[in-house]
Amino acid sequence: MKSKKSVRKSRSLRNKREAIFNELRERVINHHIPPGTRLRDSEIAKQYGVSRTLVRDVFQDLARKGLLEIHRNQGIFVVLMDISW
Repeated sequence: MKSKKSVRKSRSLRNKREAIFNELRERVINHHIPPGTRLRDSEIAKQYGVSRTLVRDVFQDLARKGLLEIHRNQGIFVVLMDISW
């Protein structure tokens, strides 16, 4: 059985992860982070005060949504979105 402290910590991490995901998603969609920009997990982790692992998980989620492209051994980049309807 998990202690109350570990449950609170996991909830806190989940909330931070969700907040970082939402903020980065909005920044990408609104072009506050321009297409083609290379994102570095270490910079984002430092900016939000979280681990690089948590940031890499967020990057994976954003890539699944089609907002980032992950290129092995090259980096993580914001995709160019075609918003013409």
